[in-house]
Amino acid sequence: MDDRLHFADLLRHMQESKRWTAPYGVIEGRGTSKKGRKYKSIVFGVARFLDAEIQYFSPTFITVRGQGALADRIEGNYISIRDVITILDDV
Repeated sequence: MDDRLHFADLLRHMQESKRWTAPYGVIEGRGTSKKGRKYKSIVFGVARFLDAEIQYFSPTFITVRGQGALADRIEGNYISIRDVITILDDV
């Protein structure tokens, strides 16, 4: 059985958390990188403190980018959904 968390688990975790609702909530989307790699994305924020995007390329390649006062605490490349959830819960 696969114990890894998947994109849907991360999306559900963020939607259930009341932290990421301002100003526009948690928005799921898709995109293409400059190198042509397709990814799933989650855009979220905290009013006046953070606008961020999670780019999910694969279960072992996840990038978090952001702007605002809290961005430096979450930005980076991660190798699992569990790592991303841990970082977001610590903000």
